[in-house]
Amino acid sequence: MIDIDSSKELYIFLFSINQGIVLGLLYDAYRAMRKIFKPKKVLGIVEDLLLWVIITFVVFIFLLRYLNGVFRAFVFIGFIIGAFFYLKILSYFIFPIIFKTFELIFYFISEIIEIISYPFRATVNIFKKGKDKNKKMFSSFLHETKKYLKIISKKK
Repeated sequence: MIDIDSSKELYIFLFSINQGIVLGLLYDAYRAMRKIFKPKKVLGIVEDLLLWVIITFVVFIFLLRYLNGVFRAFVFIGFIIGAFFYLKILSYFIFPIIFKTFELIFYFISEIIEIISYPFRATVNIFKKGKDKNKKMFSSFLHETKKYLKIISKKK
């Protein structure tokens, strides 16, 4: 067991509260993404699992870095206090900002993709239209060829 003095325990406790706030912020970002994309049931389950893996990773790294992997109750309490503080007080003000920011980011990304993909879509449309014209031209050619073959076969 590792010995930690009281001042370091207080520092670790306050930092675990801070990490709880960060986890609350991460959860709000996750909520905003779900609100924007509205995933289906299976994808939602995968996203939930991914969120919990990330949260577990953050807590694990915190424990390794500051407590050599030893789990202490005051750290757990600090995480809960920080997350509770964030979700009950700060989330009310910060979630709309996160949501609007993500909406703007995804809007700009979709516009950039739209601009970049335009030449490819235009090329596909030209080939689709050209395909119809080629089909008409080919059927007209076949029709004329049949007429010509009939004329030739009658002469023999």
